[in-house]
Parts: sequence; C-alpha cells; structure tokens
Amino acid sequence: MAKVYFHDLREKEVNLRAIDGLMSTLPHVGGMVAVKIHFGEHGNTRAVKPAFVKRIIDRLKEQNAYPFLTDTATLYTGRRTNALNHRETALEHGFSHVSMGCPVIIADGLKGEDYIKVSIDGEIFKRVKIASSIFHSDSLVSISHFKGHSLTGFGGCVKNLGMGCAPPAGKEEMHSVLHPEPSEGCTGRGDCLESCRFGALSIVDERLKLDLTRCTGCGGCIGSCPDSNLTLVGDLKEFQKRMAEYALGAVEGKMAIHLNFLMDITRLCDCVPYTQPLIAKDIGILASTDPIALDKASLDLFEEGMGASSERLSIPKYSSITARR
Repeated sequence: MAKVYFHDLREKEVNLRAIDGLMSTLPHVGGMVAVKIHFGEHGNTRAVKPAFVKRIIDRLKEQNAYPFLTDTATLYTGRRTNALNHRETALEHGFSHVSMGCPVIIADGLKGEDYIKVSIDGEIFKRVKIASSIFHSDSLVSISHFKGHSLTGFGGCVKNLGMGCAPPAGKEEMHSVLHPEPSEGCTGRGDCLESCRFGALSIVDERLKLDLTRCTGCGGCIGSCPDSNLTLVGDLKEFQKRMAEYALGAVEGKMAIHLNFLMDITRLCDCVPYTQPLIAKDIGILASTDPIALDKASLDLFEEGMGASSERLSIPKYSSITARR
C-alpha cells in the first residue's frame, strides 16, 4: 500500500515547518532535481505560494541535491508559450533564481520544441514526448496545486506530470481527441478568433466555424468567450488516459516525490489569466511517492469537506469541484 502523508490545515496553523515535516517522511532525491511547478498564468495568483516552494528547495539542497524550478510551454495562446515570456511571468509571481535560490529553467527550450521521445508500455502510446530538461534530470519533485479543471474534473499530481512535463507537441497528442463546439447561443461576435494561434476558427454568415484540420483541441478559445458559449467536446476518458500515460513517461526511470497543496482551491485551473474566487477552505498539504495514491487522497479529502459523495460524482466528466460553482 502506498503511503500518503498529510499536514491537516483544518486543525493546525499553516507554517513553513509543515514542509519540513513532510519532506522528512519522503525518500531523499539526489543529483540534478527537476522541481516541476505551475508558475500560474499571467494575472492568476492562486498557484502554490513561493514561500512554500522555497522551503522545499532549501530542504533539497540540504540533502546535497541540485534543484531547478521548471515548467513547459503551453499549447494555448498566452504568456507562457515561449521561455522568455514564461520566465517573465514566473518572475512576476515571485519565482526567480534570486528568490528561490535555484535556477528557473523552462524545460522544453526557447520555443517549446526541445523534447525527448520516451518509451513506455502504454495502451495508447508506446512513446511519449517529454521536455528535455526534465528527461535529463536525475530526479523529479512535483509540486501541484489541487484545483478544479474543466476536462479532468480536478487537477493534481497526475495532471502536473502528464500535461505539465510535455512540450506543446505532446500536449497536442493528448488534446487531439477533443475540439471546441459553439452552443446555440453563439452570436458570432468573434472574441475567440484571436485566442486561436492555429487559425482554426472563423466567422461565416455570423456563425462560428471550426476547421478540424487546424484545431489542436487545446481549449484556449473556451475562456475567451464572454458569454461562455464554447465548450470542449470529445472523448474525455480517452483524453485522461492519454494524460496518465504521459505522466508515466515523465517519471520513467526516475526517483520522484510529489506534494499536493490543497490550498486556495478554485473551480478552474491555474492556466486562466485571472484570479478566481475560492470554492473551499484550505484543507492541507499532502505528500507521497505515489502520484495515484496522492491524487486519490486529495480528492477524498476535498469531497469530505464539501459533503460530496464519490458514488454520485461522474468522473471524468466532472468532479464535485467543477459541479459546484
């Protein structure tokens, strides 16, 4: 049985010593350690706070490891599509070499094109694309913000590994089973057109038209509609399987430890370019060597706090996070 360690913020104060206690329960990781984190999209301040990340970095350095903070380029249009703007966004949110005491490296290179094809024994993929700096690291630490997500019900460790360690080409492989669809209320205003850097959207006879040969299924257009008349449709179960297999590729051959922060819980993920209202009180910080056990424990604690029941939740279509606005 996998062990999951829990610092309960419902009964204890939040302080940096919680990190020390959790890190002491986990195996030491060594060498060059990729610390995978989401820095938060430009304008979104709900990601994991720099003070907690710095404490993790300090503990790793005490173990004679050489950590670096890292993330990968996005598939959707935004401030994190290239390494230069991505690092500027990280700096705006408090993550820099000076503040963290370690380098900040965008793992898939200047334009998101640096990756290694990793062999896995998956049902869907036999090889997945993993960002080169993560692949070449000796060990991996994932720091994940538990929150809602429109496609996966919730985002935690598996999503941080699968989607977060892949370059745009890998993200496209995962999203390729999805595509946006306008509702009957779509007025053809065209606010979504600029959000698509692949030229898949156009307005024809005052109606939105989608070119499926260009669409990557990234979902970048969804948040651009002021009237919420766009949704992603497709095989969500297939999408989640693809993401899970990518998570396997991210940890393949590595010593890895994982932490989930059930704090500042929001309905949508940290990729939205604005700060969202909270949907739940802080629950705690969890840690494990097993991503699946970690995410399961995190979801159980969230559902317990929200009074939700796993029997009546329809994952992967939605979880209690996305169902409760």
